[in-house]
Amino acid sequence: MERREGIIRTLVLVSRCGMAGCCLFGSAAREGYAAPQWYRNLGEHPDTPLGDVFGRWRGICEEDRGRVVEAERRVRAAEADRAGLDVRVSDASGDRWVRIELLRVTPGCELPEYDLLCLAYDITGFKLTERTLAEARNRAEVNDRLKSTFLADMSHEIRTPLNAIVGFSNLLTETDDAAERNDYMRIVNENNELLLNMISDILDLSKIEAGTFELTCERVDVDRMCAEIVQMLRIRLEEKPVELRYDGGAAGTVLYGDKGRLMQVLANFITNAVKFTEQGSIVLTAETAGEEVLFAVTDTGCGISPESQATVFDRFVRLGGTAPGTGLGLPICRSIVEQMGGRIGVVSEEGRGSRFWFAVPRRSAEEANLPAGEERAPQPARPHGGRRPLLLVAEDTDSNYLLISLLLRRDYEIIRACDGEEAVRLCAERRPDAVLMDVRMPVMDGLEATRRIRRTDGQVPIVAVTAFAYEQDRQRALEAGCSDYLSKPVSATRLRELLRTLVG
Repeated sequence: MERREGIIRTLVLVSRCGMAGCCLFGSAAREGYAAPQWYRNLGEHPDTPLGDVFGRWRGICEEDRGRVVEAERRVRAAEADRAGLDVRVSDASGDRWVRIELLRVTPGCELPEYDLLCLAYDITGFKLTERTLAEARNRAEVNDRLKSTFLADMSHEIRTPLNAIVGFSNLLTETDDAAERNDYMRIVNENNELLLNMISDILDLSKIEAGTFELTCERVDVDRMCAEIVQMLRIRLEEKPVELRYDGGAAGTVLYGDKGRLMQVLANFITNAVKFTEQGSIVLTAETAGEEVLFAVTDTGCGISPESQATVFDRFVRLGGTAPGTGLGLPICRSIVEQMGGRIGVVSEEGRGSRFWFAVPRRSAEEANLPAGEERAPQPARPHGGRRPLLLVAEDTDSNYLLISLLLRRDYEIIRACDGEEAVRLCAERRPDAVLMDVRMPVMDGLEATRRIRRTDGQVPIVAVTAFAYEQDRQRALEAGCSDYLSKPVSATRLRELLRTLVG
């Protein structure tokens, strides 16, 4: 008797040390001993006779109950020394997973009245972890496949415009026909734009994945913004019998948001509509709907199947298998809209066209917590007495310097600094009328050079020129003392206009 009580005390201690419950059962007498945890794990009341538990297992889900009954039979019949299985239990405390171990007690032991040892322990946490790991593994495998496909697509998509740029650039040197040269230049410019859009999408995706995607809020005149984007993109439809128009609806509407990102979303919607609309119309609308501003682009194109609509905002999914693009534009649009606290969606019917829409909150300046900010006073142009203005170009890369000098040599006298330290020295010695400052240079970077120039000269216009193209890069340049900011590749038209404004 003392040994029996010792064994039972041991079972109780084991149950208290974890989520395991222990039970000794005698098949002949249909009785035995079970720790309270054993009952709880199996969804049974502690007062339930063991004879009503074994062979019935009513606390176990019906789908798993038959497996436990069969395992118990096999162990009792000595067809197996032990059996282990995972089952689901559902009771008033909720659903959980339980591991059941059934062991046949060896005949001739000190407790001959017991022939079955049963362990039941809660493994819900393990199952949840297992499921989470399996889902993470599946997502990783899917993402790995998608990214592999994406890289293969990008290799093709990037090489396509590069091939045109390189090929037609070479042809430009071989023809004297003015019409041919204009055609070649048009093709080069179109492919330049396509390549830049691809690179911008990839950069945006990297910022989204890194969690560093930022918005710069400002006062946005909705009506004017929509008119601008339509005017800017209308040129893409010159060779198609398609009308692109803005139907208004937002006169006087103002919202606080990132105008550049809003225009990016609208441009993506319209550009996609242009790709898939061969005739008819593409209409942009904007209207106030309660506390939101609702934008929509409706086309008369080929439409989208219901299956494709479900995935159209997923990464690496392209609307058309042969259409150019990265498959990143719409996912980036969704990230932009959601970060603004808005909603995005599509309604489409195959053969009848599509309507892509998004809605963003219409907030006041106070609600948006926007700083009042200080307007940057335009710096007066330095008088140059009728001579050609002197332009200091701080650029360490020979090809970049050659390009800028060729673009500006007719209107400006140009001197060069190959690093930031030389730029500071030449600015003090030559007193240029303006400075084009590359941000990343050896010896001293462009921002530090700008700070040192500003200690002695607060008037000379300094334009940061850099391959860094994000809003925070622009802010760093302005905070260092730059008058304005241009990202590479530099637009010749934008560069000339900016210098005319700053220098005169």
